Amino acid sequence: MRRQRVSKVSAWLGALAFALSACAPSAQTAPQPPVLRLPSVAPSASNVAAAPGESATTSIDTAPAELAAHRGKACEIVVETLIDSKVYRGSPSSQAKWDSYKQDPKYARFAEGIDHGAEYLACTFRVRVNGVHYRYEHDSHDGPRSLSLKPEDCAEPAEADSVVKDIATFTAACSDLRRGEYYGDFLKPEQ
Repeated sequence: MRRQRVSKVSAWLGALAFALSACAPSAQTAPQPPVLRLPSVAPSASNVAAAPGESATTSIDTAPAELAAHRGKACEIVVETLIDSKVYRGSPSSQAKWDSYKQDPKYARFAEGIDHGAEYLACTFRVRVNGVHYRYEHDSHDGPRSLSLKPEDCAEPAEADSVVKDIATFTAACSDLRRGEYYGDFLKPEQ
């Protein structure tokens, strides 16, 4: 599974580099490929290498307009940008989790003991739902292999695809944007 994810990322980055070379201005020497740094996917003068003969302030637009999208009759979800990424320990907090712990304190102690060592990946994306911008933190867990999670995993196309599917599911195809809050899925409006 991990090997497939790495090969998908490598293929995606290779396609991105090829596309950038086709968009670059013609010159005697080939332009240097852009250098992308996490957590930001959007390019800036500090993370795009200049080709020989170009000034360092010249940049090539390397960010795709959409990382992933879902378009239905009354529901448009677009993942635009990766804002932040981190790996943390313990499961994500939610009202549903705390309510289940209150109902069975013995299970709560058992679950918290297991959760303490489990690592989760938190990817914060800028998303657009029916034309309105939100921030959404997508949490994922890789089971027993969770100790191999890295913040760079958020840049994988599969994470953005998963975000689109999750938002479509917990909002019931955009019919209730607050429906997932009890389970820890918040769409936070951008100011």
